[in-house]
Amino acid sequence: MRYRNLIAFGTASLLLSGCGPSDEEAARAVMMATPLVYLSGMGVMALMLFLWRELEPRLGINWRPVLLGLALACVIGLLSIVGVTTDPPAANSGDTTTDGIPGVFEWLGHSIFLYGASYLSLLLVSWRIWLWRRPATAFTWAWTPVLFVMMAPCPAMIMFGGEHSAAMRHFEEAALSLWV
Repeated sequence: MRYRNLIAFGTASLLLSGCGPSDEEAARAVMMATPLVYLSGMGVMALMLFLWRELEPRLGINWRPVLLGLALACVIGLLSIVGVTTDPPAANSGDTTTDGIPGVFEWLGHSIFLYGASYLSLLLVSWRIWLWRRPATAFTWAWTPVLFVMMAPCPAMIMFGGEHSAAMRHFEEAALSLWV
């Protein structure tokens, strides 16, 4: 409570100074954090299954789709490295969209915490809705809609992150709001 003003001032100064990742770096850092975030989400699901099994003995988890999701998350994480460059996006522009691999790794820790918290909260909401509608498959498939919703903005932000059109700015703000 006593640090609220300090945190608000620090956040405002960072936002006003323009410090932070480029849109491409943010998208790539989110993609790179996906395997770890997915594993932590499945750990939470396993814990929830352990806690809920006493109330509902018919609940269970099928590990094949979960491992398929882990493989998909690892592919997404590896795809985040493809095409990383420090070249400027256009001949007229002097700024680069990313600082290469170190620029993406610089924001990886932030994306693990911020994107991870958003992913876990949406995963719990998805799991609870799934548990209400189809309890037998809730622990197995609740990750699916969350992962696809969270990953949907990444390709567009990587391909068109350097553009500063009004439509792209609104899209990027919506994606960053989803991740944070």
